[in-house]
Amino acid sequence: MRLKSEQSAFNARAKVAYWLPGAEDWKIEFVKSMGVSIIRTNKYDDLLSYKLARDGWGAGKVLYITNKSEIELVVGLEVVANGKRQRCARRVAPDRTETVGGLFCGGDVTSYEVKFVERY
Repeated sequence: MRLKSEQSAFNARAKVAYWLPGAEDWKIEFVKSMGVSIIRTNKYDDLLSYKLARDGWGAGKVLYITNKSEIELVVGLEVVANGKRQRCARRVAPDRTETVGGLFCGGDVTSYEVKFVERY
């Protein structure tokens, strides 16, 4: 199924079991989520800038994400920090910078891949 709002849309998969008790209407027995993924528009991709740089605490590199627009955005990332691959998302307010990694927030970021940028 597709879930939509004014700003974004998601593909959702679910397992739904029904049962028919006697001559009554069908009833839902259970619903199990099978995953949700955002639908990329690529509309906002060039509104963020990225920079890997030292964090000043001696813990290696941090990914700095800067929003160059006047709208709040969310970015989904896959990063390698301290040798481990992980997924994360960050909300980035207009004209602000957010970080991934660093001494207190995940360690030394050695690489990253942007999975999506969408309006929040």
